[in-house]
Amino acid sequence: MLSYTLKWMFAPALVIALASLPLGATPIAVGSASETFDYTAVFQVVTNPGGQISGTPTFLDGTTALGNPVTFTSPEYTLTLSNLLTPGSTITDATLLLQIDTLLTPGTIALASCQGTGCENYTLPLVQSDMFATVITVASTSGTTYTWNYPASSGWASLNLLTANPDFAADLAAGRDLTISWTQTVTLSAQYTVPDGGANDRCRNCTLLFNIPFTAQTNLSATVESASVEPNPIPEPSTGLLLGLGIIVTAATLRRKIAR
Repeated sequence: MLSYTLKWMFAPALVIALASLPLGATPIAVGSASETFDYTAVFQVVTNPGGQISGTPTFLDGTTALGNPVTFTSPEYTLTLSNLLTPGSTITDATLLLQIDTLLTPGTIALASCQGTGCENYTLPLVQSDMFATVITVASTSGTTYTWNYPASSGWASLNLLTANPDFAADLAAGRDLTISWTQTVTLSAQYTVPDGGANDRCRNCTLLFNIPFTAQTNLSATVESASVEPNPIPEPSTGLLLGLGIIVTAATLRRKIAR
């Protein structure tokens, strides 16, 4: 039987009402990404000659005790927001809207190995888990950055880009893309209960290792909006250019007449 309790984190402060956005805002950069972090944690339980727990059960990294609870962090991921502006446009405001959806799926807990007497007498640990995604930085392809360090479970978040770093205005107006980097963090805690009965019904002088797999998935959707977009104007032809074109057309017409 699977002994796994899934616990969700939810941060109300991260839920941003879309009604607070400027009226008439125009999307100027968009992007989305989905990343999955698969990991199998190893949990160790040691028992004494009477089959009772000896010491403190702990998660392991190889032979190194990590403690209980323990936190696992994924590699860093990157989301690219494609700029929709025509280079040369101007903006005086820019709001980053970020939707974060997190899902933590537990796998099947199993006994990986046992050394001792009565290894068939064991129970599965009860595991609790938390998950959140942390947005680390927002950056442009020119090197403009803002360190956010924004942990979130599922919900909306927003960031005033030009307040965070005014240089984003020039980057966006020039048509440069933005990137968002983030990681996924999973916290596990486990409890082990020895089997009922006497010593002969328990694993004695045992070292039990349990595999605790999980899959953490984060979906990010991001939009940068602005209520002050001024598109790059198409320059009107100058009087001299128009006069020159007129002369060329007239000369071509005369040549055709002479040729006849």
